[in-house]
Amino acid sequence: MKQCKLHGFPSLLLLVAAYMVTWADLFVPLNPFSAFSSQWLLVSIGKNSLRILMILVLGHYFSFSSVPSYRSLFPKDPGAQRSRLFPEAKDMLDGLIIAGVAFGLVLLSSLIMMLFHFTNPLMLEMSGKRVTPQVFLELACLSFTVGYSEELFFRCFAEESFRNIGLPPYWAMGAGALLFGLSHGAQGLGGMFVAALLGLAFSLFRKNGKSLHALALGHALYDFITMLAAFNL
Repeated sequence: MKQCKLHGFPSLLLLVAAYMVTWADLFVPLNPFSAFSSQWLLVSIGKNSLRILMILVLGHYFSFSSVPSYRSLFPKDPGAQRSRLFPEAKDMLDGLIIAGVAFGLVLLSSLIMMLFHFTNPLMLEMSGKRVTPQVFLELACLSFTVGYSEELFFRCFAEESFRNIGLPPYWAMGAGALLFGLSHGAQGLGGMFVAALLGLAFSLFRKNGKSLHALALGHALYDFITMLAAFNL
């Protein structure tokens, strides 16, 4: 597969097209089951797995340095620098720190949301759902796939696309965080604000040297605990 690199307006078109395809279910309902049922969770896991594959393929074909390609995972040259396929102990420790910071930001944001009487419709929809062992495992798998798919797209693919358009690094981070926030429209205005804030925090961690594995695991842990808590409200 021949690789190419886009800059300027073509890069913007690629980002828009990739976003519309990868996150198509934001615009067109693609899950026929009731929200947060076991069937719904399984379909969501499948969709996020496909997203990961699509982002990896696009990142490889369009030479995105921030998106791992199969060549960087399995280089032919034994002396070439290899991307890590699996997380290491440091990634897991960093993931715990990232999740902790995410919870701190959410607690602080909750005070602002209470002042403005914001509610999160998605959290209300999760409330009172029964957590069986099967659902517990499905929530864990969903969180894992969400962590990797969203970090690959928003922190890697989208941010690099914004830089390719010509935005300075911090502006690209802000644009990626804003896109991340807007993509959580199902959570209402308050949910979008929190998501944008978390997206910016994840970007800052990325800029300060945290690995993709650390970000994805921290993101996944945050989502998993949040959903478990919401199910039991």
